[in-house]
Amino acid sequence: MQIRYIIKCMRGDNLHHTGTPVIHNFLKFGGGSVSTLKWMNRYWIGVILLIFMVIAFVLRALPTLFIKDPGFLYIYDTDSWYNLRQIEVMVNNFPLYNWFDPLTAFPTGKIIDWGPLFPFLAASLCILTGAATQSAIVFVSGWVSPFMAVVMVPVMYYLGKTLWDWKTGIVAAGLIAVISAQYFIISSYGLVDHHVAEVLFSTLFLLSYVYTLSYVKHHPVDWRLHTSLIFPVAFSVLSGVIYFLGLLTSTTVILMLIVIAVFTFVSGFSLGSFCR
Repeated sequence: MQIRYIIKCMRGDNLHHTGTPVIHNFLKFGGGSVSTLKWMNRYWIGVILLIFMVIAFVLRALPTLFIKDPGFLYIYDTDSWYNLRQIEVMVNNFPLYNWFDPLTAFPTGKIIDWGPLFPFLAASLCILTGAATQSAIVFVSGWVSPFMAVVMVPVMYYLGKTLWDWKTGIVAAGLIAVISAQYFIISSYGLVDHHVAEVLFSTLFLLSYVYTLSYVKHHPVDWRLHTSLIFPVAFSVLSGVIYFLGLLTSTTVILMLIVIAVFTFVSGFSLGSFCR
């Protein structure tokens, strides 16, 4: 029986049973312990995620090798050029956003349909790096999308881990780093558009939402104990803030409510299969 416990623990099973005498007596190879094994597991996961983040950044920075003039983006996406105009205006009038543009929808002009968060982040980066000229603003703004793609790696890891386990998280993080097609395009250097920010904040919202469900599942609310409401309420507020940031990026994030509604409906019948 003791040998079986040792084999399970070496595979990472039942590490939370720290009170088992077998673990304390036999899982100490060269001064090791259960806490050491957990730390080593987190260490290697961190290393793997860092590698994926580097890969994601390098792949999306490849267009810079083919750009001779860093102050000009060789793209045919009109939205990117319009976002650059919004960013340039914000850099010169920080942190004010050009909600109404008289040069759009000639001759009357129009109110801008999407939010100011992406131009605000790009303008903030320009100010932090000292980018003031038009060419410098173009060059610096082009890096916002790759940076967001890098952040998506740990976000996908924690989403996969929350929904299933750490191995699922590793697979999700690896796939998001190298996934091709539309997501790769919108997250590459030079595409100065808010679509990658929509992906990032909607995914952050999903992560916060399912983590809240997972926490409540493992820590049920006791209405007689008010302190049991602190973390569920805090996580719920955090989810709302993240969702609001998504709306500040683009109002199309409202479509995520449909996904949440379906997920909540299905998980209501079988919550045990979600958020382990």
